[in-house]
Amino acid sequence: MQNKPIFYLVAGLIVLAIGTYFRYIPVSHLADYRLNGLARQFVLEKLGAEVERQVNLAYPGKTAAERAMITKQRFLEVLKKNRREIKSTERKNAAMLRASMPPELKTVHLIEADAYYYLGLTKNLIDTGAVSPKIKNGLYYNPLMMAPYGNYYFFDLHPYIGLMVYKLVSLFDRSMPLEQGVGYTSLFLAALACCIFLLFCYGEKMHPFPAFVSLLSFAAAPMFFQRSLYGWYDTDPYNVIFPLLIIFCLLAVLNRTGPSKQKIIFLAAAALVTGLYPMFWSGWIYAPISGLIFFVSIILYSGIRRDIPSAKEYGAYLGVYCAITVITAVIFRGSGGLIFSLKDTFERMAVFKMSDFPLWPDSYIMVSELKKISLAKMAVLAGGRVLSAVALTGLAVMLMKPHILGRDRAIVPKGLLVASFFVIPCAMAMSAERFAILLVVPTTVLFAMTVNSLYIRATTGPSIILKALTQAGLSAFILIPLSAMFIMDTQTPPVIYNETWDKIMSYLRDKTPSSSIVNTWWSPGHFITGMGRRRVLYDGATLEKPVGYWISRVFMAQSEREALGILRMIDSSGNKAVDFLTNRNFSLSKAIETINTVISLPTDKRGAALQPLLNADDAVKFLVLIDGAPDPAYLFLYTDLAEQTAGSEFMAYWDFKRADEFKNLKTTNPGYAKKILKEKAGNNYVRILWGISGGGPLYAEKASPEV
Repeated sequence: MQNKPIFYLVAGLIVLAIGTYFRYIPVSHLADYRLNGLARQFVLEKLGAEVERQVNLAYPGKTAAERAMITKQRFLEVLKKNRREIKSTERKNAAMLRASMPPELKTVHLIEADAYYYLGLTKNLIDTGAVSPKIKNGLYYNPLMMAPYGNYYFFDLHPYIGLMVYKLVSLFDRSMPLEQGVGYTSLFLAALACCIFLLFCYGEKMHPFPAFVSLLSFAAAPMFFQRSLYGWYDTDPYNVIFPLLIIFCLLAVLNRTGPSKQKIIFLAAAALVTGLYPMFWSGWIYAPISGLIFFVSIILYSGIRRDIPSAKEYGAYLGVYCAITVITAVIFRGSGGLIFSLKDTFERMAVFKMSDFPLWPDSYIMVSELKKISLAKMAVLAGGRVLSAVALTGLAVMLMKPHILGRDRAIVPKGLLVASFFVIPCAMAMSAERFAILLVVPTTVLFAMTVNSLYIRATTGPSIILKALTQAGLSAFILIPLSAMFIMDTQTPPVIYNETWDKIMSYLRDKTPSSSIVNTWWSPGHFITGMGRRRVLYDGATLEKPVGYWISRVFMAQSEREALGILRMIDSSGNKAVDFLTNRNFSLSKAIETINTVISLPTDKRGAALQPLLNADDAVKFLVLIDGAPDPAYLFLYTDLAEQTAGSEFMAYWDFKRADEFKNLKTTNPGYAKKILKEKAGNNYVRILWGISGGGPLYAEKASPEV
C-alpha cells in the first residue's frame, strides 16, 4: 500500500516544484537583486554622511581618528535602532529605481560564457536549419572559431534540445527572445533527471518517505543545482541524466533472477544509453569504462562465491553491453568521430592530470573549474558532507556487512555497480573540479539505498521509540537540502554577460564587416561568436591551442611594430608559421625565437635575417605566412583584461627552451619529474611553471594565475 505510484507521484511533484522554484529565482530576479543592492547602498551612504556631519559638529575639538571612531559607533547604533525605517526607505528607493529602469537592464542573460557558444549554434539552427553546413566524423565546422581558417569541433545535440525547449516555452510568449527561451533548457533537464531518480526509487521499491528525502537531496546536490540553474545553457545536466539512466537500467538487471527477456531488454537499454552519451558530452568514455569495471567485478565476485552459472551469465552480458555500446556510438558518431572523441578525451585528461610537462604555456591552470579540489570539497559538491558520509558508509556496509541493510540478495552486486561509477569520477574530480558533477549520481544513489534500508529496518521493528526517532531524524534531514538551496540562491549567480557586453556585441555585429576577426583574450570569445557573430582566434573551447601564446604576446608587446607583426601573422595564417619551421627541423623554441625576432624587424630587413636559417624559396614562403593580408581585424580590449594581467604575463613570457628542459626531465631525472607531476595543483608545480615564464607576480607562489 505504501509503495503505490500515487505516493511517488506526489513526492515527485513536490520536489519538482521546490527544485524548479529555487533554480529559477536567482537569475530571473538578478535585476531586482542589483536594484535592492543599489537602493541599500544609497540609503547607507546618505545615512553615514549625515551621522558624520553630526559628529563633526558635536566634537570639533576631537582628532580625525577619534571622530571617525565615534562616527562608526553612532552609525551602528542608528542602524540597530532604526532598522525598520531604513528597510522601508530601501524598499521605496528600490521601487523608484525599478520604475525608472530602462528595458535593457531588465533583460535576463545566460549564466557563464559557454552558454553563448551553444546560443550561437542554436541561432545557426534557426537561420540555416543546421549548426553547420559541414558535419563529418562526429565533428562540425565552425567558421567563427580559430580564425582565419575556422575549426572542426565536437558535434553534440545540445543546441537541438535547446531549440525544442525554446519553441515549447515560446508558445506561451511569442515575443520571448531566443536568449531568454533557451535559458529554460536547464530547468527541463533538471526535471527530467529528477523523474529518472524517482523511477530508480520506485524500481528499488523504496518507502515513499526516504524516497522523497533522497530525491530532494538529489535535486539540491550543490554541483547539480548550480549547473542546472535557469540560464545555465550548457551540457552539465547530461552528466547526471545519462549515468543515472545507465545505473537505473543495470539495477533493473540485478533485480531480476536468472536469465530472462526483461534482463536482456534492460541490459540493451543500458548499452543504448551509453552509446548515445557521446552525442551530448565529449568526455563520455568514463561511462562505458565504469560499466566494464562493474561487469568484471561481478564476474569475479561470482567466481569467488563459486557461482559459475552467474559468472558465465554476466560474462555474456559484458559482451552484449560492449557490442551494443560500440555499435550505437558508431551509428551516431561514426567510426572517425568515435576515434576522435576517445583521442580528445584522453589528451584532455592528460592535460588535467599534468602527466607531462607542457611545451606550450598551459592555459588550463588559469581556469578555476579545471583545478584540483580536496576530498572535503568533493564531498560538499557531490551532495554535502553529511549525505556523502552516509553514502560512503552505506557502500562500505553493502560490500562488507550486507546483512545489516536487509535481505536483498543483490545488495553486494548493487554496491559493486554504484562503486564502479564512483571510482573513475572521483579520480577525475581530483584532477579538475568540473568533473565533480559526475559524483552526484553515485553519491545520491548510495545515500538513497542506505537510508531506505535503515528506515525500513527501524520502522518495521518492535521498538516504537526507534521508529519515532527514525522518522523524526529523517524529517529533520529535509532541512539540509532546503537550506542548501536557499543559501545557494542568496549568492549572486555567475552572470558575466550584461547590458554593457550586449551593447558592445551589437556594435560588433552592426558596425564591422561580416568577415572581421576579433583579437582578444579567451574569456569573451563565446560572447563574440555567439552574440557579436564575428570570428575569433581564441575562446573557452580552444584553451589548449598555441594561439593563446601569440595573443598574450600582443598584450605584452614592447613596441607597436611587434604587436602589429604578431596580429598580422596570426590573423592571416594562424600558427602555420611555427608549423612551417618545425617541419624543417627547427626545434619549437628555435621556431618561436625566429618568429619573434623577424616580426620585430622592419619589413625590408626580414629577408636578410632569414638568410642563415632558410633557403631562398623557404624564406619567401615563410614571409608570406607572417606578412600576409588578413581580413579586417580588430583588437578588443576591456577593463578586466587591463587590470588582471597575470594570465597574459604567464603566457607571453613563456621560455620555450626551459620548457623543453623540464620536459626532458622525464628522461634525465624521472624520479624528480614524477614528484613534480604529482603536485599538479600544489605551489611547487605552479612555481615551476611561473619560473619558466620568468617568475611571475609576487602572489604566484600562493595560487595559480587566474584571469
